[in-house]
Amino acid sequence: MSALWRGNWATRLRIASGLVLFAFVLTHFLNIGLGLFSSDLMHRVQDWRQVVTRSLPGGLVLYAALLVHAGLALTRLARRNTLKMPAWEAVQIALGLVIPLLLLPHVIYTRAAHQLYAVDDSPAYLIGLIFGTPDAWLQSLLLLIVWTHGCMGLHFWLRGTAWWQRANPVLTALSVLVPGFALTGFLTEGRRVALALADAAQRAELMGVVNWPDSAAFAGLARIETALTVVLWMILALVAAVYLLRKLLIRRKSVRIHYVDGPAVTAPRGPTLLEMSRANGVPHTSLCGGRGRCTTCRVVIEAGADSLPPPDE
Repeated sequence: MSALWRGNWATRLRIASGLVLFAFVLTHFLNIGLGLFSSDLMHRVQDWRQVVTRSLPGGLVLYAALLVHAGLALTRLARRNTLKMPAWEAVQIALGLVIPLLLLPHVIYTRAAHQLYAVDDSPAYLIGLIFGTPDAWLQSLLLLIVWTHGCMGLHFWLRGTAWWQRANPVLTALSVLVPGFALTGFLTEGRRVALALADAAQRAELMGVVNWPDSAAFAGLARIETALTVVLWMILALVAAVYLLRKLLIRRKSVRIHYVDGPAVTAPRGPTLLEMSRANGVPHTSLCGGRGRCTTCRVVIEAGADSLPPPDE
């Protein structure tokens, strides 16, 4: 088990925070899926979950995990020396970049609405708010993106273990069933809520129960969404700027690498040997994507080791 946590503190922290977020996402999606059976069951399980997620310790752990995981991922992206990478890694990074942009409205119109305007952000409120609108499609897409991103992270972390390889067929089936279950529950509950909102009396009752936001509250939430969206884009622009600046600085120096029975390539000083191999189309095995977990990218230095700096931590 200790081998799974191989790597520096940032790697271990990224894994730990990812596991916290995956546990939250899994229970959240299963909760949504319960709408397939009944609204009452969905809401009761939501109340049980919020005993943990809305408590002070649970909230601190959850939001700390979110900030740490996103912050470490963006830092690692900004510090990359090349954007050439395996397709699976590129897909995982792309999905991770999309998640905050789609997640932000969800957080604002649920948790922020609850905190600022005392809205009961129950499934009935959220589903009633977006069902039948383009936002319902966007949130369904968010569900699939988050789940795919999380499953990819788990797979490429654990795929070198024997037990994961044995369980892979079952786990693959479950990975498909969970989002299908969640979307089916969302659709079923959405139809129930839509029928209730179509009736004037039931609509008034539902709005009263959840303390439906008025126009002023919605305007306030929209302003928060706009401001935070700008902040997100600024952060992404900063990451891109740091990457490009480092790329320009690295290009000022280069090294020459001779592969045994292979090509000789010139590469900028700074990237790892794995990154240099990828950038120049030289095959180089790496099961974990160069995260220092599996040791499959290790090499033997036949000549020139005396000119290399000593290994750091």
